[in-house]
Amino acid sequence: MARGLCRRQLGKWSDALADLDRYLESAPQDATRADALYEKGLALAGAKNYSEAVSAFKQILEQFADYAGRDRVLFELAWAQKEGGSGDAVATFEELATKHGSSPYAAEAWFQVGESRYGAKGYEKAADAYRRALGSKPNPELDELIRYKLGFAQYHLKQYADAAEQFRAQLEQYPQGKLVADAVFMAGESYFKLKKYSDAYSRFTEARRHPARTPQIDALILLHGAQSAAQLKKWDASRKWLEAFLKQHADSPLAVEARYELGRALKELDELDAAAEMWRQVVRDARTVIAVQAQFMLGELAFERKNFDDALKEFRLAMFRYGAEKAPADYHPWQARAAFEAARCHEVRIRSASSAAVRLKHVQEARRFYQHVVEKYPKSDLVKAARERLAALAQLQ
Repeated sequence: MARGLCRRQLGKWSDALADLDRYLESAPQDATRADALYEKGLALAGAKNYSEAVSAFKQILEQFADYAGRDRVLFELAWAQKEGGSGDAVATFEELATKHGSSPYAAEAWFQVGESRYGAKGYEKAADAYRRALGSKPNPELDELIRYKLGFAQYHLKQYADAAEQFRAQLEQYPQGKLVADAVFMAGESYFKLKKYSDAYSRFTEARRHPARTPQIDALILLHGAQSAAQLKKWDASRKWLEAFLKQHADSPLAVEARYELGRALKELDELDAAAEMWRQVVRDARTVIAVQAQFMLGELAFERKNFDDALKEFRLAMFRYGAEKAPADYHPWQARAAFEAARCHEVRIRSASSAAVRLKHVQEARRFYQHVVEKYPKSDLVKAARERLAALAQLQ
């Protein structure tokens, strides 16, 4: 058997199997037979003959109930099942982990159970398995990976505070680990979801110091970092992050959102023409609610410049260009705001009207747009204000 073991360790699968089969033909029935079957299973798995490897490992479990190495047999059986595409692998890993909790293989077994549950989007059960894996004393490399996946499962469960803490603890314990860049990014994402923008901005800033694993992650770091900076009124920083995004990821599906956000930063930096150009490009390119938002912002910009006719044009486009009240529900808040601001375009010109007829026209048009908010968007938080303005305008007719 010793030569078969050596040949197996050298990767000489067929020679190892020949030696082990000759040994097994001598019919030893004690633990040495189990050892030989174990070596045979490893050689078969090495040769990618997973079905026969499974058979060898199962023989040990069935014929040698008191075999001292049952935990490692279950471990290799589970891997042979997994590599061979058998659906039994997860159950075998779980049997190992539950029946041999103190085994050095238990942590890896629980991790594999967690991975299966995670892959099936059973994040609560995956998190439970990852916690059990952490309690089974994994080696440092596996420990870091388990902590990262636990944080990710919590993120999917929208347990953002727990996820942020998990990633923070991982980074504290493994500051030079293989998953530092991923954990820093996900910590930033967790804080971003929690609207803790200072913490998010700090993490995204740190994330930029590490090479991102994928272009998509790099794009999210830049976009969400810029949005965090905007929430903190760091407009120049937001602008720089967004310009970096558009330079590096101009073809990203997120480029439209980046242009919209860049428009906001430019407006706050008083670069109004540049802001308007960003929003016009969003209107041209977008096919989602962000197009309505950009159209609305063009109206706001014109209103602030007291170009009320231009503002009214943009607000009307925001109201009606995208399907009016038949548009998707996430369009409605912006369409309601556009209608409210269209009313204001008329209302602010009532006092400066050149004649009674012009004054009456502005009153009537303002009432019409406020009424539009009330009737078409009854769930809008602007309904109360619209009703108040309607009551005030009724006194002017």
